[in-house]
Amino acid sequence: MASNPPRKRPHFNKNKLRPILFLAGLAFFLALVFQSRQETQAILAQIHWPLFLLSVLIAVADNILFSILFQQLLLKYNFPLRYTQVGQMYFLGQMAKYIPGRFWSVLYHATFVDAPGATGAMLAANLDLTAVTLLRNIFIAAALLLFFQQTWWAGAAFLVGAIAFWYLSRSCWITRIFAIVLRFFHLRGITLRACVENLSGKTAFLINSGTWAAFLAANFMVMRAALGFTWEQSALYIAYFGLAWVIGVLSFVVPAGFGIRELVFVLLAQNFGHTQALSTETLAAIAIVYRFWQICHEIGGLGVGIFLNRVQRRFSKVAAGR
Repeated sequence: MASNPPRKRPHFNKNKLRPILFLAGLAFFLALVFQSRQETQAILAQIHWPLFLLSVLIAVADNILFSILFQQLLLKYNFPLRYTQVGQMYFLGQMAKYIPGRFWSVLYHATFVDAPGATGAMLAANLDLTAVTLLRNIFIAAALLLFFQQTWWAGAAFLVGAIAFWYLSRSCWITRIFAIVLRFFHLRGITLRACVENLSGKTAFLINSGTWAAFLAANFMVMRAALGFTWEQSALYIAYFGLAWVIGVLSFVVPAGFGIRELVFVLLAQNFGHTQALSTETLAAIAIVYRFWQICHEIGGLGVGIFLNRVQRRFSKVAAGR
C-alpha cells in the first residue's frame, strides 16, 4: 500500500506580518502623541514656525542619509536592494520601534526580503547602524561638553568620533563582537550573515559628513525656534539630550525610549549643568520641545516611506506593462 506523501508545512507569508507590525507600532506611536497632547499645546504658541519646520526637514534629511547608509550596510552582507525598497524598510520600519522591544523593527525589515538569511542580514545591518548612530551622538555630546573647557579638546573629540564613525561603518567589527556574544550565551538559533568590508571610503565619508552636519544644524535650529537660545546656550542642552537619547535606545523595553530620555536629560542637567542656570521649568520645556520635535520628524519620515512605496509601485506597474 502506497504511503501518502508528507504534507508541507504552511509557509507564513511575510506580507501578512508587515502590516501587523506597522499598525501595532503606529498604535503605540499615536498613544504617545495623545499622551503628550497637553504638554505640546503649551509650546505651540511660542514656536518660530519657519525655523522649526526647517529643523524638522533637516532632521528628515539626516534620516535619509542614514537610510542610504543602511542600504550600503546591507551590501556588506550580500543583500543588494534598490533604494526605494530600503527607504520603505527604514522609514516605515520606524513605526515598529515603538512596540516595546527592539527586535520588531528588524523583523519588519526582514519581511521585505523573501530570501534565505534575510533576517540575519537585517539584524547585522541594524546592529551596524545602531552602533554608528550611538557613537555619533556620544562623540558629538562629548565635543559640545568639552567646548566649555578647551576648544581644541572639543575639536579632537569631534575628529576622533568622525574617524570612528567612518571606520565602523566600513568594517565588520560590530558583527564579530556580536558573534562572540552569541557564542558566549550559547544562542545558536541566531545566525549572522558573513560580512565583507566593501563599503567605499568616499561613500562613508560623505554620509558621515552629511549626518554630523545635519544633526548639529537641526538641533541648534530647534533650540532657537522653540526657546530662542543662542548656540552657546544650546550646546549644553543638546549634549545632555544626546546622551539621554543613547540611554533611551539602550532601554529595550520602553517604546523608542520615551520617558526614559526625558528623565535622564533632567537628571544630567540638574547634576552637571553648573555652567548655566538651569531651572526646572526650562528643563521641562526643553524635554517637551524635543518630544514634539521628534514626533514631527517621525511623521515626516513616514511621509517619505509612503512616497517611496508609491514610487516603487509605479515602477513595478511600468515594468509589468512592458
